[in-house]
Amino acid sequence: MDDSGNFQHFRFFGPVVDPHSLLISSDELIILDSNGVCLPVEYCDLSLPILTNFKSNPELYPKGSTTASTNVLNSVALMKYTKDNFSMIYDEISEFVFNEDSEYEIILNNGKTRIILGSNKLQDKIKYLNSFQETLKDEKNIKDF
Repeated sequence: MDDSGNFQHFRFFGPVVDPHSLLISSDELIILDSNGVCLPVEYCDLSLPILTNFKSNPELYPKGSTTASTNVLNSVALMKYTKDNFSMIYDEISEFVFNEDSEYEIILNNGKTRIILGSNKLQDKIKYLNSFQETLKDEKNIKDF
């Protein structure tokens, strides 16, 4: 997101993949596919959740190989699960954060709604979030909270 609150776009140069998230490392951007393979990025027109607050050591993100970060791999797996099973929820995710308490958080596209998932049973919590959205769908959206 830039200073005005708008999301930046990045171009991905490489083979066609099924990207699931965009990692902001200390000095570069990395697209992660569904297996956690790190793909270099210059500019990307894809709308992907951004992974933030993860360790930025370059050796954790070797280009063309699977990330060595367990927390990033867990995040990519959860993003894949969410995209494959609850696309409506996935489409609302702007940012996926690993916070100071070693818990996972979701920030929705509106930039205001923050959902703390904690550190365990993350797939169950995504299911509950989807059930909540399904219950409200005719009246409200999860971004309304």
